[in-house]
Amino acid sequence: MTKSTAKEKDAAASKNGCFGIDRYFPQLSATVKEVVPAVDDKENHEMGLASKQRGSGVKACKRKGQNKASKHSKRLRYGVPLAQKTTNVNSAEDPSKRTCEACIQKQRNPLWKKHGHELWCKKSIHHKRTNGGQIDRRTLLLNEADEELKKKNTKPFSGEELHSSTIKKTQADVNHFLEPRRQGLGQGQQSWQSKEQQEDKAYIEDPFTVAHLKGRIQHFMANPTPPMSNDSNSVPMVIGAAIEALLEVQTTRCKKGTNELQLKTAIPRKNYEIYKKQFLPGTLGFTFPRDDKTKEPDPYYSQLEGRTIYCVRWELNVPGIHLKCPCCPNQDNAGELLHQKYDFRQVAGFATALIGVKGETDWAVSMKYKCNKCQTTFLRGNDGRLLATLPAQLRNAYPVDPRYAKEGATRHLQASLTNVMEPFMITHGNGNQLCILLMELMAANHLRYQLEFLSQARDTKTTVKLPPVGLKDWIGPWSPSGQDLRDLRNEAATSTLTSTGVSDKDRVCREIQSVGASKSTCNDHTFRVMSNYIPREVHGAKCLHTIGTETGEVASVAIVPDVGQHYYAHQAEQFSRRPNVNPIVHVSDICPKGTKLWKKLLSKGSFAIICCLGWFHFLQRITKLQSIAFVNACIGMTLVTLKR
Repeated sequence: MTKSTAKEKDAAASKNGCFGIDRYFPQLSATVKEVVPAVDDKENHEMGLASKQRGSGVKACKRKGQNKASKHSKRLRYGVPLAQKTTNVNSAEDPSKRTCEACIQKQRNPLWKKHGHELWCKKSIHHKRTNGGQIDRRTLLLNEADEELKKKNTKPFSGEELHSSTIKKTQADVNHFLEPRRQGLGQGQQSWQSKEQQEDKAYIEDPFTVAHLKGRIQHFMANPTPPMSNDSNSVPMVIGAAIEALLEVQTTRCKKGTNELQLKTAIPRKNYEIYKKQFLPGTLGFTFPRDDKTKEPDPYYSQLEGRTIYCVRWELNVPGIHLKCPCCPNQDNAGELLHQKYDFRQVAGFATALIGVKGETDWAVSMKYKCNKCQTTFLRGNDGRLLATLPAQLRNAYPVDPRYAKEGATRHLQASLTNVMEPFMITHGNGNQLCILLMELMAANHLRYQLEFLSQARDTKTTVKLPPVGLKDWIGPWSPSGQDLRDLRNEAATSTLTSTGVSDKDRVCREIQSVGASKSTCNDHTFRVMSNYIPREVHGAKCLHTIGTETGEVASVAIVPDVGQHYYAHQAEQFSRRPNVNPIVHVSDICPKGTKLWKKLLSKGSFAIICCLGWFHFLQRITKLQSIAFVNACIGMTLVTLKR
């Protein structure tokens, strides 16, 4: 078979819709021609039987669906109807008959917000910019981008960019001009510098001098950072500026995922050495030194003199410390707390107020930690749960008892105040009295600050531009009330964050429960002590029932509604069941009333306890119930008996 003959047969077979059948399968040619009729579809002529591009109903539906989807996506993206594909005016949509779908839906439901108005609708915010919808949104955005780029390209040169006979630029100036420009960072923006450049910042020889601190505080007061300028911030602006001045010195970073310090390069090592000179291991607070009083007073720095700001970051202060997570269920295999960010910067200017007895409010900023096992987050470095896990020599760097370092509290009571409060707050009324004394102490200290500032301004002949701050800013917003002090004391009494792991309430209860009796016991009611309780907290109870021993110790105490025996019967039974309670005599002020109860409870085995009336109550009954002549006779007989 020649080539021309083969081509002619292939062309005939292709025309009949069975390309190549006669050449390879001549026996099936007739059968295929009957099954596959001849068609004039060009696509079917050019494609084989098994081709995926062959025209079919499935492919036609897919193409139709893709066209509709693309039209719908364009409509959602640009918010406008598709442009008319024809230029015939008669076939275009009549503008007077067009209806905005958003207007129709909002008439039915005012809360409908699926998409905005059409660009040609007068209620659309882009109606004027698009010339009544004649310009689609994509073209509008492109035009705006072109205009913005045109403004940047046609911007006139500034003085640094010009070079003339009066303004001569060197190669160093050219290199400085070609460097990337550093712009101000807003809230949430990242620095243009890399991490290595941020770590290798130029260090300052002594950043803790009065002159340097005054300059940095004035800078932050003139240019407040986002945490300082937060509207909901309760920290005074001067305190926020002082915190920023201290935090910018702590530039030492840690390796990713660990608390190990990165001190490979020279400048981070020098910065850390400067930090260690002021913050030795076990020292977290910085006390602002006093300024030179023969010079002009600084209205900002004068508020900080003598105050202490604590920067609680344990892995920086004590390198290599292992911070055990107190929230892990299995404390034997607890995770490690990894540092995150300071709460002052993460929670928009949050700082903890530290209230003590020196009359000035100190402040603390703490690093937030996250456990690498239980994933507990937002655990601050000054949390009492974390402080209780540290050894005493490190825990005391933060001057707050772990029992009073409540989680997420806005204020903490310093140990100098709690040591006075605990023995002082014996009665309910002492809370208000202690609060008044604390406020008077702060007011006296504020008066001393005002007199010192104004006197220094007078002697140095300085015009006072900013007056001294008021008492509210001096104390801070977290001044405790009497009820606050009582609540903190009650919470601390039930806290287990102690060196032994036992709360003060449980310890006192166990001490009382361990008291026994081998010779005598007594019981009595007292009413005066109830004045130390709030009536609504004791549900109207009238008296206190006590049980004592021969040693003078109180073995059991219970608040009872009244003096009836059925109110303290349960207390008496509990006391009698102690293994070290084996009295011989029981004394009561109401004997012989109630002797059956005590004989039944305190008599053990064949031994019967003796119940009698107390000597004091015996004399009281004689003096109050008998006549004066009888009393004198009894006294005379007693004296004669004693003489004999």
